[in-house]
Amino acid sequence: MKNKKIGFITIGQSPRTDIMEDVRKIIPENIEIIEAGALDQYSHDFICKNFSPGENDQFLVSRMRDGSQVEIAEEKIHSLLQNCVDHLNEKSCNIILMMCTGKIPELVSKVPILPPQKILHNIMKNIGFQGKIGVFIPEKDQETNIRKAWNSMGMEIFPVFASPYGNIDNIRKEALLLDNEDISVIFMDCMGYSEKMKNMVYEITGKPVIIPRTMIVKIALELI
Repeated sequence: MKNKKIGFITIGQSPRTDIMEDVRKIIPENIEIIEAGALDQYSHDFICKNFSPGENDQFLVSRMRDGSQVEIAEEKIHSLLQNCVDHLNEKSCNIILMMCTGKIPELVSKVPILPPQKILHNIMKNIGFQGKIGVFIPEKDQETNIRKAWNSMGMEIFPVFASPYGNIDNIRKEALLLDNEDISVIFMDCMGYSEKMKNMVYEITGKPVIIPRTMIVKIALELI
């Protein structure tokens, strides 16, 4: 039997060394990882001029190859995401993971594409925790859209704000805010949040903490 392949799509640039640091720990050695980034072929200046969100645009936060943060208007990268899917299909991936917790457009693929927002929000809704969910959000300007996504599933959130691509002390400060709130579980709503960040938030709050990058990979491993 041929080795299985998992395709990873980032809305920023690949390789995502930050994500893979955690992901490779749980993926067996006989499974090949193939990465693709929507913005792989573009320079930072080009991205800022052509993909930055306007005043009323919904936007996503991701990471450039050099580790810097980038904000991207959702509607401007749909075709680029399809290009990534096509590339991973050509590479004979068995399953594709969209490494973004934002709203992702419908994409055409020969193999399953796992959309983290739909899957993980449904898990959080049905997992049995009572009360509010503490949610880490990268940027304050994303609050309205992220709150709407959670509320549409019938869940109430208490949001805090700290980018996974900035100073980790900001995450620590926001975790202290959650420590005093009546919440049952914490969801760090971006693929950029790491195991290190998760463990730090848990140590401060004593609450269960979920990061999307490892949860969605574990689901993919069950499927292949």
